[in-house]
Amino acid sequence: MIPKECKRLAEVDFPIATVSKWSAIEKSVRHGHPSTLHLWWARRPLAACRAMLMALLLPDPADAACPGAFRDAARTILLAFPSAPRGWTKKLSTGEGLRQALLQFIGDFANWDVASDEPYLRTARALVKAAHGDEPPLVVDPFAGGGSIPLEALRLGCDAFA
Repeated sequence: MIPKECKRLAEVDFPIATVSKWSAIEKSVRHGHPSTLHLWWARRPLAACRAMLMALLLPDPADAACPGAFRDAARTILLAFPSAPRGWTKKLSTGEGLRQALLQFIGDFANWDVASDEPYLRTARALVKAAHGDEPPLVVDPFAGGGSIPLEALRLGCDAFA
């Protein structure tokens, strides 16, 4: 469990340029995308919802209050990720490097083309589980609208209430 004193990843950094790029591309997808099921006047891009949820659900590994168990688990999970870049082994040895690797993963995971790939989903769910233990976190969206946030929360292995 994440202590209250520990900052969330979204509080210190976020890959806004990468997520914005994938969100803009997602708006032009017209085949095979959930947004084609129904029109909603204020639909939130799934890429942005997925990325922000990940950043809010994970603690900042560079924060002194971040549990060491999460840091160790996140290193193991990211190193087992099939698309891990070559330099990650050395990068993941520090809290700051682990933060940058998590942000890179979040930015890459915002891409609709990889969002349903099993390695990405497995890694994202494992990171959320490492941060929250066996009890899945509850994501509450009282103004769910088109359902983008609850949908992405469920895909990340969370419980959702909308």
